[in-house]
Amino acid sequence: MKLKLMTLFLLSISFANSWANFTEEKSLIKLSPNPSLHLNLAQSDDLGGGKSHTVTSLILPGVGLWRVTKMPATLVFLPLCYGMVGFGTINIIKGKVEYNNYMAEKNPIEQGTYYDNAIKKNENGRRILGFGVAFWIIQAGWTYIYGSYNDIYRTRNSSWKDKITLHSGGYDPISKSFSLSTSINF
Repeated sequence: MKLKLMTLFLLSISFANSWANFTEEKSLIKLSPNPSLHLNLAQSDDLGGGKSHTVTSLILPGVGLWRVTKMPATLVFLPLCYGMVGFGTINIIKGKVEYNNYMAEKNPIEQGTYYDNAIKKNENGRRILGFGVAFWIIQAGWTYIYGSYNDIYRTRNSSWKDKITLHSGGYDPISKSFSLSTSINF
């Protein structure tokens, strides 16, 4: 499967370069002055961090996931998780204040108002706090999973010979076909 994907990738590179260099000549068009294209499979920049970034993700939600996946959109978890946990905690505290007012009130009509407010704020606070903690734990789990795969890929790539070479390739306008010569060093 991976060999088919790599072959497809190399063919797409060959097609793109051949199309860019296409002229009206009737002979085989070469890719470039340098006929070899080296692709390094074990570059450290290609993969994000490992599963050790889970600790970072537990302290700063989204930051560890960003370091592992290299997707800046995951940084949305930082204000989301802290905001939901903070807002939920504030609502629970306000609910306790309302409950204390209910217990201190002697007027039955005011007691009902304080009690309803206390229940409503406490329920909403617990719900929001629960969602915030759930998002926090889920993104930490994603960080661990993606980091584990990055560690596996990094280990696998370091054991390979790290070059795939595209020797030559091009498009022949007469036969309307592609020519491609590759080698994989193991």
